[in-house]
This record gives sequence, structure tokens and C-alpha cells, in this order.
Amino acid sequence: MQIREMLETTAQTYLQTNIQRRGNRYIFQNSPAQIYNSLNTILSEGMQNYEIRPGTAEPRFSGIIENMLRNLTRVRTGSDGSSETDMDALLRQIGNEVTMLSNSYEFVIEDVVIIMNYPTERRTSALAVNVGYGGVYDSGNFSDLSYFSAPYVGIDLPLGNRVFAGNFWGNTSIAAGVFLSKFENTNTRVVSGPIIDLPVYASLNYRTLRFLKLQAGATLLEEQDLINDNKSIFVRPFVGLSLEFNVWLGGSNR
Repeated sequence: MQIREMLETTAQTYLQTNIQRRGNRYIFQNSPAQIYNSLNTILSEGMQNYEIRPGTAEPRFSGIIENMLRNLTRVRTGSDGSSETDMDALLRQIGNEVTMLSNSYEFVIEDVVIIMNYPTERRTSALAVNVGYGGVYDSGNFSDLSYFSAPYVGIDLPLGNRVFAGNFWGNTSIAAGVFLSKFENTNTRVVSGPIIDLPVYASLNYRTLRFLKLQAGATLLEEQDLINDNKSIFVRPFVGLSLEFNVWLGGSNR
């Protein structure tokens, strides 16, 4: 196992660098406690790209390693080479614990790759179109109300994505469009709209059902008096109820 071999080699190299034999004893470049902590750092950093199974404690070398380090400071070497056996025992214990840790935990390699400007599939986009029926206030009060009504069609622009903005803003949108007929066309009066000769509107919409929207806004009108040939432009409020359709734009996926 590659991770086991890497950890074992790194830990043993670190020990041999920090513990050197001089005469009849071993000289420590750092204290046993510092060496023990550094060994655990080697272990944790070597496994930083691996995910430990949930509920499992972070792997550390046992207290046996720390005790063997402390005992090694008191060892006196002799002609029989017994001190070499103590050092070898420490190195073997390091290898055994690395093997045990590698086998006891489920480590999964984790690699994060960021790819900049990667070409993705181009998909067709949709245009939201509202088709509905609305009423436009003309004059009077509740007892003597005058209004116009006609079907309309418009383009819808959402104010937010329901996934990120919540239900209210995700269901709210703005729209603009035209009524499909003039509101009044008599011998003395024509009520239509400027420029395109049809009433135009802008509204705030709220989705009440999956495809059904309630709309409220303002309508831009143009009135022409056929007797005096006078024209006037004015704005009136309107309310309407519409259905939303998605019109797919573009050709096939590329």
C-alpha cells in the first residue's frame, strides 16, 4: 500500500536524523516529546488527502512509541550491540503501527481539481411568454365604473431563482407586452396605443399555480378624438390573469 510505505519511510528517516549514536549512548536533537509530536504531525499531514471514516478518531501513534523514545535516552550501548536492538525495536514498532493504522481505517483519496474555461455543452434557452386576459380602468367609481378589457400577450422576466431566492421572489416577475385589440373604435373616439397602434403594458406578476399568474400594472394608451382630430396619451392601471408558456429558442444542442 503506497500510503503505508510513504508514512513508514518518512517516519523512520525522521527518527534516524534526530537520533544519532555517539560513543555509548544516543544523542537526541530534540526532546522525546517533541519527536513524538513531530511523528504524529507526519502521520496527519501524510493523510490530509484521505478522508477518515465518520466517527473514527484522528490516527496517532500509541504511547508505546513515546515510552520507547524516553527509554532510548537512558540506554548505554555495549560491545554486544544491545543498543542497536533497542533502536531497531523502535523502528519496527513505527512500521507496525503505521501498518495497523492503514489497515484499521477506511481512507478514501480526495482530490480537488479546478478546471478553468472548460467547454460545456450549449443548451437551448427558453423565453417565458404570458398569454392572458385583463381589464383596464377608464373612469368612474364602483357604482359607475368604466373599463376596457381585451386579451394580451407579453414577455416575462423572473426576479429571482426559487432555489436561491425563496418562494416569494422566485414566484415574482415583471412583464411587458401588448393588448391584442384596440379598446374602443367608434365614429368619434379611438382608444389604442402609441407607436404600434395597440395598448402596451408593464406589470408585476405573481405565480399562484404552476402556470397561472396574477398580473397588476399600468397600461399606456393613446386616445384620438375623431371630431377634433386631437390626440392624448395617458396611463391607466390594469389587472389580468395569464398563463405562462416557455418558448424554446435556438436549434439542437451543440
